[in-house]
Order: sequence, then structure tokens, then C-alpha cells
Amino acid sequence: MYALMILPGAFGCLASLLIASPSFRQHAGAATDSPHMFGSATHIHAEGSDACTPAESSAIPAIPAFPDIDGIALEQLLDLGTTPWRTMVHRWLASAQWNVPIGMAAGNEPYRLDLCRSGPHALVAGTTGSGKSVLLQSWCLALATYNGPDRLNFVFLDFKGGSAFRDLEQLPHSVGSVCDLNLPHAARALRALEAELTRRERLTAEYRTSHIDDVPHPPPRLMVVIDEFHALKDQLPDYINRLVRIASLGRSLGMHLIACTQNPLGQVNTDMKANMAVNICLRVRDDMQSSELLGDGRAARISPTMPGAAYCNDSELVTALRCSPANNLTRIRRQIMLTARFMGMDQAPALFSAPLPSHISPNRPSVSRSDQEHVWFGIQDDGISLSDASCL
Repeated sequence: MYALMILPGAFGCLASLLIASPSFRQHAGAATDSPHMFGSATHIHAEGSDACTPAESSAIPAIPAFPDIDGIALEQLLDLGTTPWRTMVHRWLASAQWNVPIGMAAGNEPYRLDLCRSGPHALVAGTTGSGKSVLLQSWCLALATYNGPDRLNFVFLDFKGGSAFRDLEQLPHSVGSVCDLNLPHAARALRALEAELTRRERLTAEYRTSHIDDVPHPPPRLMVVIDEFHALKDQLPDYINRLVRIASLGRSLGMHLIACTQNPLGQVNTDMKANMAVNICLRVRDDMQSSELLGDGRAARISPTMPGAAYCNDSELVTALRCSPANNLTRIRRQIMLTARFMGMDQAPALFSAPLPSHISPNRPSVSRSDQEHVWFGIQDDGISLSDASCL
């Protein structure tokens, strides 16, 4: 009885050792490679082509080849011609155009993005050196070349020292630009944005319409562009609710958010993210950051040698693209300013005023001679403009 119990186990162990031996696997491989044994390998693969192993089914989709944009600059995508200001005059006189090119997609076709249709808001993520700032610059410049300051305005919030939007803040479309070097000024900008949202709400209520475009002489669409959103959240946490309100109500009021961050995990709350239908992910550090925006880890495998390479998830498709940088950003900006002067369009009025000066010149003119009972003693600030403050 003891032998009968042991023998099956012994034979099983011996069979396992034989199968695991290299010589057995070599003979088995030769037998399966033979076209006369169980059919050819090609035939076997064809019969089982509909099935996939668990590893294959959970694998990340193959990363497509990003388009080669060497020599394809933003100027070529915008097709401004030899006299860019003339081209822009025709575009500004035509109907509004929000579907603008920002880079190249597969097949070396221009990739166009319409934030008003696909958005109304966008979240951009990418690690240092991935090309976030260039993407924001190209996007804003493209919008400005198709739309004048009478129907498009920008507010720039730069929380990495103010370098990202230094050239763009001089556009005639710009109604305000702040950075993290002056937090009180940044807080003023966020309060002004909330006040502008309330003003547009009252405007639509006055004309009993559901969309700001339906009121007579609607205000320009306002693009709020935020670089390093995580830094804004860390330094001004009490003001984030103002941005959440813009995200939830901005579509019908013509206000759009483009928030850019290095790490999208946990930086945007649920209420705000629910209204951000466009997700652009450049190179990130790990799969979790990529999955937050794309649903898988493909953006973590973008090569560091490909700045500007990104995936855009517009809630319908995930498209591989490469952002096209401007060869001469300053020249494009000057052509936009020249177009505005030619058409008699002044700089868009500021949405909020500059901070109060730290020192006031004692030689500042006093009040008029006809009002001698008032004495000037300082400057008052209502958040919109500065004016003399006097007392009786």
C-alpha cells in the first residue's frame, strides 16, 4: 500500500524533470517547427488569432510614431504669408475662428484644436522640459492670429516666475498678467475674474438668454491661462474655489480655463475636472500621471529627446501630436500689434489694475484750485483703476 501511494508521485516528478530538461525542449521545438507536425506554425497562429493572453489584453497600446516637425514652425502652420498683418486683417474681419492649429499629427497633417467646441476648458500636464510653455505660447498665438482683441482676451497667471508669458502679455488681447512673485497681485486677479463672471451672469439675466453670445454686443471670450497650477493651489488655496466656479459656469459665459501642471494627480478637484473635457499630456514621469489624463501610461514612454510630443484626449479620441514652436515669437507678436493698430483697435482694457505703488511722489499734483477745501493725501484703489484720494 505504501508503494502504491509513493509510485504515482515519483513518476510525476520524473516526468516534470524530463519536460524541463533542455534536451527535451530542443526536440519538442524541432517537432513543432516541422510543417508535418500538427500543421505549420503560421496555421496555428491563424487559428488562434482571435484569442489573446491576459498579458496581451492588458498591455498598453503601441505608441505611434510622432510626426517629425523639424523645419515645420508655427508660422507655416498659421499660413500667414509674406505679409502676416494683411492675412490677419482678413481673418479678424471674418467670423470668429476657434479651431486653430497647434502642431502636427500623424501623416504630417496639421492638428487643430477647438476649445470652444471640445472644452470648454483644458488641462495640460508634462514634466520639466517636456514643452508645456511652448505649447501654451503656440496655442495663444494661433488664437490671436485668427481673432482680434474685440472678440478674444487673455489673462495670464504664471506661477514660475513670469517667464512663460513675458512676450504674450504685450499682445493687444491681454487684459492682465500676474506671477507668483507678487501674491497680492495674483489674489487681486482672481478676485477680478470672479467679479467678471458675476458681471456676465447679470448681463445674461438682463437679456434673459442662456448664453453670453446671444446678448447685444457680447463681451470678448476670455481665456484664463495658468502655468504651474499646482503652485497656485499651494500658495493661494483660499482662491481655488473662484476657479472652480469659472470651470462650472464658464461655458455659457464665454470664459475658458487652460490649466497647466507638472503633476496632474490630485491637483485638480473633482468639480473642476468634470468640466475639463480636453486633456493634453506631454511626457510625464510615471504611468499613474499619464493614466489620470489618458486612461493608460503611454505618455510616460515619450522620449525626453522629443520635446513637444504629446497626446490629446478630447473625450472622443486620443491623438498623438507634436507642438510646433514659433521660430520668431517676437515677430508674430509685433505683426499682431501692427494689425490691431491698422484696424484702429486699442489695447483691450485691463481687467484689474496694477498693485498700489510702495511709495508716492510728494510732487504729485494736488486737486484743482476751485476745490481748495479738499487735500490730496494718497491713492485709492477699487481693484479696477487707481485714482486720487482726498479728504475734506
